[in-house]
Amino acid sequence: MHFCADYRVQGRHKTTPFDVVTDAKAAMRWVFRNAEAQGIDPKRIISSGGSAGGHLAACCGVIPGLDEIKEGEPTLIMVGDADTTTPPGGVKDFAKKMKKQNLACPLEIYPGQKHGFFNARGDNANYWKTVKVMDGFLAKLGYFKEDSQAP
Repeated sequence: MHFCADYRVQGRHKTTPFDVVTDAKAAMRWVFRNAEAQGIDPKRIISSGGSAGGHLAACCGVIPGLDEIKEGEPTLIMVGDADTTTPPGGVKDFAKKMKKQNLACPLEIYPGQKHGFFNARGDNANYWKTVKVMDGFLAKLGYFKEDSQAP
C-alpha cells in the first residue's frame, strides 16, 4: 500500500522548515495510527521521497521531536554526481554521520546524473535502476523478498 502526503511550503503558506517537518511527521503518525485499519503491518512502514520529499522522509527518521512515534533507522540515499541542487558532498557527510551512529545508510551515486534523474520519463531506465536498488535495500532489511518486477 502506498500513501502520498502533501506538506505546506514557504511560497504558498509562509511556513518554516520546522512546519514542513511537522507535516511530514504528522503524515507518518497517521499511517502508524491507521495501519491496522488499512491492512498494514506497523513494523514494515517506510518513508521515501525524491528531492524535498526525500529530505522530509529522512527527517521523519532522524530528527527528534515534533512527533510521538519511535525514531526510524533504515536510510538509503541515491544521488547523481552532477546534482547541483543536492550536491553529493552533503549526502556523503550525512551517510558518514549515520554510520558513526551505527545506522544503515548505503549511498548510491549515479555518474553524470542531475537532480531528479530517477523520475519516470523517456525509457525509464534510471527509474528502474533506482527501484531495483531500493527493492534490494528493503529486502536486506526483511521488508519483502527481492523479486522486483523492474526490467
